[in-house]
Amino acid sequence: MGRAVSIDGEMVAPEQAKVSVLDRGFLYGDGVLETVRTYGGEPFALEEHVERLATSAQLLGFELPVREEVIEREIRAAVRAAGNEESVVRVLVTRGEGLGLMPPEEPSPLRVIVVEAMPPIARAMYRDGVTVVTDRAASPVPGAKVMSYLASLMAVRRARAAGAHEALLLDAEGYVLEGATSNFFLVIEGALVTAPKGEVLAGVTRSRVLSIAGRLGIDVRFG
Repeated sequence: MGRAVSIDGEMVAPEQAKVSVLDRGFLYGDGVLETVRTYGGEPFALEEHVERLATSAQLLGFELPVREEVIEREIRAAVRAAGNEESVVRVLVTRGEGLGLMPPEEPSPLRVIVVEAMPPIARAMYRDGVTVVTDRAASPVPGAKVMSYLASLMAVRRARAAGAHEALLLDAEGYVLEGATSNFFLVIEGALVTAPKGEVLAGVTRSRVLSIAGRLGIDVRFG
């Protein structure tokens, strides 16, 4: 199983990969991320993931340091360098260095790509399903996938402590929005039901599922 790291477009030996302690991603979680897996060695829905990365950065008030297609090429290069049958890719872009809560007027974003072997998923999870619990957690920046992942991390930790696999996150009224690490759908009387887009992260896999449902003529309801 291989691991590959790219920092600002340069491949770096994983054991030598370093980021400044003055980086705002390290200091404040001031950055955005995407997690991409491969199928057949190819990154799944790569353009959509990188587009959402750019949107998340804009919601935080900064721009990606390079064009989206450059980041796509860097991801593909890192996947090839890792040499795994299947990989999981973590892409992070921080605002760059800067002390103090107020962001620098001219940010110098840092981008990091980390590739590792995709861990196997037990067939029983697909066959038998998994246990879930409900939890209350909210993104600090709705609509953006940010580096500050602590709320979801703690929700999953509480779920595992309760013997469950996943935590379903609730809104203020107690309705299920999404999973801490997953999208959430219900099938009710043949219709696919999910939360409205503005209330949950615009998941790439979620968008694909909705698109496929539309092509198959399956009724989709939001609410």
